[in-house]
Amino acid sequence: MLASGESPLPMANINRLLSAVEKSQSEIGVVKDRLGDVIKRMDVLQDDLVKNVESTGLAQGGKEHSVTLNSGIVETALDKISQDMSKFKAMVRDAASAQEEKRHQKAALVKRRIGHDDKSRSLFERAGGDRKLEAIVANFYDKAITEPRTRAYFEKNSRKVKHLKQKLQTFLAATLGGPYSYDVTAVKTAHYYLNITDVHFDCVVELFTAAFNEVGIHPAVTEEVGTLLGKTRREVTTGYTVRTEIARRNNERGLEGLYEKLIGDNDDLVPFIERLMDIISLDKRILWAFEDRDIDTIQEGLLYYLTDVLGGPLTYKGKNLSSLHRSLELNDFHFDAFLMDIERALSSLGVDDDTVDEIMVILEPQRTSVLSGQKKRVESSARIVDGKNLLERVGGEMTIEGVVDTLFSALNLDPRVKFFFHLDAARMRQIKIRLTQLLIGACGGPKLYDIARLKPAHFNHNITDYHFDAVCENLRVSCEVMDVSPTFIDELMETVVKLRQEITSGCTIRLEIAHRSIESAGTASLYSQLGKKDGIVVFVDKLFKRLHADQRIAYFFAGAKTDVLKGKLSLYLNQMFGGVDEYTGRDIAQVHSLIQISDFHFDCFIHACALSFKEAGLDQEATDECVVLLEGSRASVINSNRREHDVRKFLTLANKKTVYEILGDEPAVTGLVDRVYEEAILDSRLRSFFEKNKAKIQSIKKKMSQYICGLIGGPVKYDEADLQPVHYAMNITNYHFDSILELFRGCLIAEKVDRPIVRDFLKALQPVRKLVTTGFTLRSELAKRNLEKGRDQLFRKLGESDGIIALIDKLFGVLVADPRVREFFENRKEAKVNAIKKGITTVLVETWGGPKTYQGREIANIHREVGLDDYHFDAFLADLQKALMGGGADEQLIDEVMVTVEPLRQGVLGRKDNDATQLAHKEGVALVERLGGDLNLESVVESLYERCQEDTRIKYFFDKGKAKARQVRIKMYQLLSGLFGGPVQYDMAHLKPAHYSMNIRDYHFDTVLQLAQEVMGSMSLNGDAIDDALQIMNMVRPDITTGCSVRTEMARRQGQVHGHDFLFSSLGGAEGVEGFVHRLFEVIGLDRRVNMFFDSEKVKAMKPSLVDYLTMVLGGPAGYAGRPLEDIHAFLSINDFFFDCFLDDAQKALRDVGLDPETIDCVLVSLDFQRPKVLKHFYEERGFVYA
Repeated sequence: MLASGESPLPMANINRLLSAVEKSQSEIGVVKDRLGDVIKRMDVLQDDLVKNVESTGLAQGGKEHSVTLNSGIVETALDKISQDMSKFKAMVRDAASAQEEKRHQKAALVKRRIGHDDKSRSLFERAGGDRKLEAIVANFYDKAITEPRTRAYFEKNSRKVKHLKQKLQTFLAATLGGPYSYDVTAVKTAHYYLNITDVHFDCVVELFTAAFNEVGIHPAVTEEVGTLLGKTRREVTTGYTVRTEIARRNNERGLEGLYEKLIGDNDDLVPFIERLMDIISLDKRILWAFEDRDIDTIQEGLLYYLTDVLGGPLTYKGKNLSSLHRSLELNDFHFDAFLMDIERALSSLGVDDDTVDEIMVILEPQRTSVLSGQKKRVESSARIVDGKNLLERVGGEMTIEGVVDTLFSALNLDPRVKFFFHLDAARMRQIKIRLTQLLIGACGGPKLYDIARLKPAHFNHNITDYHFDAVCENLRVSCEVMDVSPTFIDELMETVVKLRQEITSGCTIRLEIAHRSIESAGTASLYSQLGKKDGIVVFVDKLFKRLHADQRIAYFFAGAKTDVLKGKLSLYLNQMFGGVDEYTGRDIAQVHSLIQISDFHFDCFIHACALSFKEAGLDQEATDECVVLLEGSRASVINSNRREHDVRKFLTLANKKTVYEILGDEPAVTGLVDRVYEEAILDSRLRSFFEKNKAKIQSIKKKMSQYICGLIGGPVKYDEADLQPVHYAMNITNYHFDSILELFRGCLIAEKVDRPIVRDFLKALQPVRKLVTTGFTLRSELAKRNLEKGRDQLFRKLGESDGIIALIDKLFGVLVADPRVREFFENRKEAKVNAIKKGITTVLVETWGGPKTYQGREIANIHREVGLDDYHFDAFLADLQKALMGGGADEQLIDEVMVTVEPLRQGVLGRKDNDATQLAHKEGVALVERLGGDLNLESVVESLYERCQEDTRIKYFFDKGKAKARQVRIKMYQLLSGLFGGPVQYDMAHLKPAHYSMNIRDYHFDTVLQLAQEVMGSMSLNGDAIDDALQIMNMVRPDITTGCSVRTEMARRQGQVHGHDFLFSSLGGAEGVEGFVHRLFEVIGLDRRVNMFFDSEKVKAMKPSLVDYLTMVLGGPAGYAGRPLEDIHAFLSINDFFFDCFLDDAQKALRDVGLDPETIDCVLVSLDFQRPKVLKHFYEERGFVYA
C-alpha cells in the first residue's frame, strides 16, 4: 500500500503517454495494428485506476481523503507497459525502414556473423582502443577490490589506485599491440617479492575475462586476450614459487637456525610480536578482528604459537586455529593482510629476505585452518549433485579412459607438447594409466595415484606454464570430442588447473635459480667447465653425432653443409658461454625464419644438448644454466606459424572416419555404384556411355567400385594410370562428369547420408575429372584453334559439297542400322527420309563452312515433336564419327567436325536455358534470393576473396594491389550475380580468355569451391542453396581451367613426339641450362616474395645443384647426385604460394633467354611436375592432394 504521505499515480502521466503513442501511431502506419495491443493495455490500466479511485471514494462516504492504491497491481501493470513500450520502440525502428531496410539488416546481420571481429586489425583496435580499455580496467579494478583472493593486492589509497590503473591500462594496450611501450622485463621484478601464487593469477585472469565480457568485447578477442595474459604467468608468479622452494629446502634442514636468526640478540619473539601488534593497530583491514578483545591474551597466544611452529622452545597448547577463528568469518583478504603485516614487522626488525621467505612458507599452510569458517565453494571433485560426484556424473571410469585415449592422440599431434608424449609404447601405456588414475581421483573417484608423487615426478622436466596450458587446451577439446557436457568439462578443468604448481614448479625453480646464478656469477665458470673454445668445438662435434642419430630432427642437420653448421654453432655457443670470439653470422631469427621448426623440434634439440652437457662432465646445476641460456633463443628459432596449433582441427582429422568407413565399406560402395549405374543408363545425358552388354556392365561396375573405394579411404585395387588412356578418345566433357556427380549426390541424399559426408564424397571424386575429360578438352581445343583459321578450310577438307553429300550417305547407312536412333527413320517413306537427309546435308554444309543456302524452319521447331534427347544426339555424333572414320578421315578432321556439330545440340533438343540457368531459378525463385539477396552475395564475395588471399594454395592468383583486388572482386560479384539468377553483369565470353594463360588447375578451382562453401556455411545460409551455388560455380570450371589443361597436355605430348631430350636441346644444352639458371637467380633476387629463400650465401652452393637437377629433369645427362627434393625441402617454410612465385620467376627468366611461348610452357610443365616432391611435407601435414 502507498503511504498516505506519498502522491498517488498521476492520471495526467497516463494521458500524456497515450497521446505520445497515438502520435507515433499516426506517424508510422506500418505498425498501426501492432500498437493496438499496447494502447489497449494502457486503457485497461487507466480504467482500473479510475475504478480504484471511485470505489475508495464510495467507501469514504465522499469525504476528502488521500487515495490509497494497491501498489502491487500498479507496479505490475507499469512493468508490463514498460516492456511493451520497449517492444514498441523496436517495432518503430524496424518498421520505419520498410522492406528494403529489412534486406539491408539481414545482410548486415550476416556480415556481423562473419566480419564483426576484423582480424586484419590489431588486437588493440579489435578490443576497442583506449576508451574501451579504460572501461575494462575500471571494471576489473572494481571487481578486484571486492574479491577476497585479490583485494589485499589492489586495495590502496586513491593516488596509488590511480597509478595502478594507469599501469594496467598501459600494459594491456602494449600487450594488445597498441601504440604504447611497456618494459615486460619489469613485470617479473615488480612482482618478484609479492606473494602471488597461481591462485591469485588465475583469479586476476578470471576477473579480466569477466570485465572484457561485461564491457561488450567480442568473445574471440576476449579469448585471445586471456591467452596473452596467461603468457605473463611465469613473470608474475616465479618470484613466489622460487622463494618458497628455497625456503622449503632451508626449512628441511631444521628450524633451530631459523628461530635463532629470527630472535637475533633478543631472548624470545616478544619484540617481534609487539611490533606486529603495533602494525595491526594501524591496519584498518584487520584491526576490527582485534577490537574489544584481550590483547594481552592474544599476544601471549601468538608468542606460544609462533615460537612453536618456528622451531622455538615453547609449545602451543591452546585451541586449534579453526575453532579460534570460526566466528570471525575471515577470508583470503584478511589472511593476506595479516601475512603482509608480518612481513612488515619482520623487515622493520632487520630480518633478511631469505628468513622472511622461510617464515612465510611455514605460515602459509595455516590459511586453511584460519579460514575454516569462510563460506567456500565446494571443490568440484567433492561436489555432490543428485547424489552423484563428478566422476559419476561424467560417466564413470570408462569415460575418463576414453578421454585420456583421445587426449594422448591430440598431444602427439600438438608440436607444443609432443616432445613429452612422443615415447615408446610401453612408456606411453604407463603414463596413460597414471594420468587416468589421477583424473579419476580428481573427479571424486578412488585415489589410486598419490598426488604427492606429482611434483617429484615432473621436477626435472622442463615443463613450463606454456606446456601446461597446451595440455589443458588439449584436455578440454578431447572432452568435447567425447561429447562430455560443457558443465562437467568446466568442473573437471577447475580440478585439473589446481595441479599446475605441482607439475611446472620444478622447471620454474631450476631455471630461475640457474638464471640468477648466471646473473650474479656470469658464464665464466660454464665456459671453463666446457673446455673453453676447443672444448666447445669437441662438444658440438659430439652433439651433431647425437643429432644425426635422432630421427625426429636429423633432417635439419643433414646435407653437404654440416661442417658449415658445426662451425657456426660452435662460434655462437662460444659467445653465449662467455668466450671472447664474437659470432658474426646472420641474425638467428632471420636464419630460422624460413625453417619449419616447432617447439617439438626445439625441445628435441635442447634435450640432445642437455645429454651432451652431462656427457661433457657438467652437473645438473651447470646443465640447467646452459639450458637457460639456450632457452633464450627459443623465440627466435621457433617458426611462429607452428605455434598456431588448432587442437580441434587436428584431433578431428586424426579421429575422423574415412568416407569409406562412414558409408559402410566396400559392400556399401558397390551398392551405391549399382544404383548410380541404373540411373545413368536411364539418364539421357549419360546413357550412351553406360549402355553396354551385361558382361561389360559388370566389368565397369567392378572397376568403378574399386576405384571409388580407393578414393574415399578404402583399399586401393585399381591402377589410376589406366584411367586417362581408356577415356582419352571418348567425348566426355565436364558437363558429363558433373552429371555423374549429380547422380552420386542424389543417391547419397536419398539414402539420408549427411550433407557434409556427401560433400566429402564428391570432393574425393573431383581429382578424377582431369583424367576422364582431358582427352576431349585437348582435342576440342586444338580443333577450335584450327577452325579459327576459317571454316572454309574444313569445307574443303571434307571434299566440299560433293564430299559432304557422300559423307551423309554413309552416315544414314549407319543411322538406320543403329538401334538407338533407327526408330526415327523406320516406317517412313523413302521421300520423307530423303527430305530429312537433304535437310541435314544443307545444315551441315553451312555449319562446315559451305555456302549458306538453308532456308527452312528453325531447327528447334523441326525437332520439337520428334522426342529427341541427349542420348539420341550422342548416338548421332557417334554414328557421324563412324562415317568419318569409314571415309578415311584423320583424327584431327574428326575432332574439328565434332566441335562444329556439338553447338547444334541446344537447338535440336529445343533447350532455351542451360542447366545452370534452370538451377539458378529453381521453383521459380532466383538462387541469389535464396542466398539472402544481393547484399549477402556481396558479403560472400568479399569474404571469399579475403580467404583466397590468405590460403597459400591459391594466394598467388589473388595476391594483388588494392586497386586490382577491388577490380577482381567486382568481376567476381558480377559473374556470380548472373550465374545465380540475378542481373547479368558479366559477359561470359570473356571468362575463358581471361584465365587461359593462367596456370589454374582443378586443384586451385576445388580450393576456391571449398572456401566458398566455408564462407556460405559460416553465414548460416540455406544448405540446399549452398549446394546449388557450388554446383553452378562448378559449371564454369572448363572456362577457367581449360587453358592450363590444354597447355599442360600439349607440353606432355611435345616431349613424347620430340623425344626425352627435347627441352634440354631447346634450351641450348648444358650451356643453355646454366644461362637459364643464372638469369633465374637474377630474377629471384629482385622478387621480394621469395628471395629470402635464396640469400647470397646459399646461392653459391645452390646454383651447381640446381643446374644438375634441371639438366636431368629437362632431358639432359643425369649428373645430379644430391639429396631427394623431398628431404631438402622437408623443413623449409614453403608452400604453393612460394612455388607459384618461383614458377613465375622461371617463366620470366625463360622469356629473357629467348625461348618461345610453347617451349616455355613445356619447361614450366616439367617444373610443375616437381611440385609434389618439393611440397611433400607441406601437403602431408595438411592432408592436401595436388592434382
